[in-house]
Amino acid sequence: MNEGVVIIGGGIGGLCAALALERAGLRARVFEGGEGLRAEGGALLMWSNAMRVLGWLGVAEAVSRAGAVVVGGAIRDSQGGLLARGDIGRLGQQLGAPTVCVPRRALLEILAGALAPGSIVFGARCEGVSQVGERAVAIFEGGRQVGGDAVIGADGLRSAVRAAVLGERAPEYVGQTVWVGVARRAGIALEDGVATASVGLGLRFWSVCLGPEQVYWYATLKSPEGQREESAKAEKAALLERFEGWGGPIPALLAATRARDIVRTDSFDRPPAERWSSGRIGLVGDAAHPMTPDIGQGGCQAIESAWHLAWCLRRDPENVERALLAYAWDRWPRASEVAAMSRAVATQGDVDAPLMCQARDAMLRATPEALLEMPLRHVLTLPPTMVPPTEAPWQRGQS
Repeated sequence: MNEGVVIIGGGIGGLCAALALERAGLRARVFEGGEGLRAEGGALLMWSNAMRVLGWLGVAEAVSRAGAVVVGGAIRDSQGGLLARGDIGRLGQQLGAPTVCVPRRALLEILAGALAPGSIVFGARCEGVSQVGERAVAIFEGGRQVGGDAVIGADGLRSAVRAAVLGERAPEYVGQTVWVGVARRAGIALEDGVATASVGLGLRFWSVCLGPEQVYWYATLKSPEGQREESAKAEKAALLERFEGWGGPIPALLAATRARDIVRTDSFDRPPAERWSSGRIGLVGDAAHPMTPDIGQGGCQAIESAWHLAWCLRRDPENVERALLAYAWDRWPRASEVAAMSRAVATQGDVDAPLMCQARDAMLRATPEALLEMPLRHVLTLPPTMVPPTEAPWQRGQS
């Protein structure tokens, strides 16, 4: 590989792909359509599987310092009654890395700061891609063209690169709308280090402390697509009304969140794609395997894929097309399974029939913790295809 890799999109998948390629001794440049790093979305859970890979990239300690370690999980009903608990700290110890809740902006800044100077170009909106001989070419707004040994689309759910590889197809609305926010913690009683999910009739609320002063939360509602209030203030008021009467700290957390800091988005995903590449053009992250936010694995799976993409290109640098096919072959089963699990959780959480909700809550109360832990342990366990950095130049990426 002589020219290096052109990466479209400066989100988690794109930045991690560039960093992994650099750690592998390969050149990479990131082209982001916005004028800076995009930090919408409040915070993210970096589960143990992602933290292990971030450790291989040399940034896990910085991510842990920027966020808060999560040691426990709890599921509660809408009145605050306990349905189930989980020991996330013990699971992290067994799997080799903790789970950390980190502000999205901080994570992106850490990843960008770890790259070689000049690796990111902002204000470069990709409109298409092409292949000319043994080069892949990204075509940007205004007609600029940039070529490389490969072009990797990390440009999200509505990826221009994906459209070029797989054709235009709209993502599928999964039937729920999502609000995210960061609340001021002052005076609100919370369990430190415990991620709590509260479930009701077609409504869910999830929260975790970001530290001594802030709490990250998100809420979901079974809803038609495209519903919005006329202003941020009205959106907050509607949320407070929906969660009025819920137990625990939920109403207080909503009240302690500034209206302008609440972001509402509809939730989409796509069926598993039949392929992730065409020649020297490939996909990573949401461009390849989008998923709902319901088990917090969207960013984590992007990090896994970014690492494995770099590993495949380093292993087979003289045959980029074969390397991209091998990457997709290895990653497709894992990413598709996790996406299906996430959508299943979304479907279960959207149940709004009272009898079905009562049955759900009874099942959670009756299920042993060890049995509830099994699917989570499965998701957080890296597959055998994820190869750690046991040889140079990967060793430069170890924390």
